[in-house]
Amino acid sequence: MKRGSFTFIILGLALAALGYGIAYDLATAQQSSSPPSSASRLQAIARIVDVENGRVARKRINAENYQLVDIDTELFAGDLILPEGNAIVLVQCNESGTVWRVPAGSPSGVSSGCASPNRFNFSPR
Repeated sequence: MKRGSFTFIILGLALAALGYGIAYDLATAQQSSSPPSSASRLQAIARIVDVENGRVARKRINAENYQLVDIDTELFAGDLILPEGNAIVLVQCNESGTVWRVPAGSPSGVSSGCASPNRFNFSPR
């Protein structure tokens, strides 16, 4: 095989791989901004019930950026919530009904605030 043909084949394979990577990134970005699918996370574990003195942002599990959200936004396992500045954000857990205040100024995992009581159930088999 001639050297020029070999270079052409390698270049073609590299471009094909690059095209596949771009298509995968676009599909992943599209999924991360949409609501979670029923296969990945079955149901919301909490919702935002109150926001005072500011705004709150949410980051989905596969998303790159936070997006501003409102009261009554459903929250899923893996979501991070970030109150801006001195905002007071209250989240109600669906399973227990408890309401917790999200610490201001730093990201908080919804699962840590609404941990399932059965999550650490180590009953004997």
